[in-house]
Amino acid sequence: MSRSEPGFDVRRIVVAFESLSAAAAALEEAAGLAARLHAELEGVFVQDINLVRLAGLPVGREIQFLTGRVRDFTADALEADTRAQEFAARRAVAAAAARARVAYAFRTTRGQVDVEVLNAADSGDLLILSPGDRLPWSSPRLDRAARAAAERAPRSVLISKPGTRAAGVPLVCYDGSAGSRRALEAGLRIFGAYEGRLAVLVLAEDAADAEGLRLQVEARLAPLGVVPRFLYGARPRAPEVCRLAGESGAGVLVMAADCPALDQPRREEVLESVACPVLLVR
Repeated sequence: MSRSEPGFDVRRIVVAFESLSAAAAALEEAAGLAARLHAELEGVFVQDINLVRLAGLPVGREIQFLTGRVRDFTADALEADTRAQEFAARRAVAAAAARARVAYAFRTTRGQVDVEVLNAADSGDLLILSPGDRLPWSSPRLDRAARAAAERAPRSVLISKPGTRAAGVPLVCYDGSAGSRRALEAGLRIFGAYEGRLAVLVLAEDAADAEGLRLQVEARLAPLGVVPRFLYGARPRAPEVCRLAGESGAGVLVMAADCPALDQPRREEVLESVACPVLLVR
């Protein structure tokens, strides 16, 4: 790759979370990627300042949804729970790093969750998030922190999905823009073209434009011995992108965070609806 090409390098992977149960899969994913990329792992445990303020109110009760157990919700009770969660989070990060044999760091921060997640992204090259816990019948919509990271994080963001891992053939959205070229590099760098296999969703205005974009991708991949599978979409709507991702067997959908062919409303709909993890490349 020449100096003019938009390279993609990852030296530190950050996992930011406020619930260890929601982040367990993302943590293992991050550790595995850190090992593959020879990167450092950083775990950031976020304490929600709104809970601290709520616990400071004179009257408060906490009701556990599954058991119906009721207890006073006080600052002391919250502090005890937070210490226990922080200890468990630190151990989980250390254990994941040990299994993957990578260096790691851990820190705790307190504030508005979405703001702290955005701040955490700035300390690494790749932020990995898992949307919060979901009830079986609840909506699949992204939580506030994941949405904020998708829209405004200063670094690339991998948003995992419950019960899935970013493993398998990557599907890269490509429209010829600098962002999509960087997305292509990210797909190659992070997922290694998955044993020489790669799928590319060409986003083109017409057949002639699609042919030119196909030739660009082939020229980049030919020296690597990668023969991609091409899919095509002309100004695709989010449901079509999700359908193509499913039909291609994509293990992860890779797109530029500023992809012109998939504007912000369409990107958000894709993030909420697609079954596989999504890597937004910056």
